[in-house]
Amino acid sequence: MVALPIFGVIMVLLGLATFLGAKSAVHEIEGLICFLAACVLFGSYAIVYSINRIQENLENAGVTQGQEVADNMTSDGVNTND
Repeated sequence: MVALPIFGVIMVLLGLATFLGAKSAVHEIEGLICFLAACVLFGSYAIVYSINRIQENLENAGVTQGQEVADNMTSDGVNTND
């Protein structure tokens, strides 16, 4: 999980170096693509971090996977929410 922001920072630096040293439009586009890749990496990190935080909060609250489904089942295995 730590790798995503590290690679994001590397891509920002690479994009900045490429964009500032651009000698043609192709190099500018390459720099912008690096910035785009950095945005994807930072966005992915934010999503993964949020999911992990929600999962930890649920675990701290005592909710485990499948507990809600199990609570809605009757003794004969019929889901009461359907």
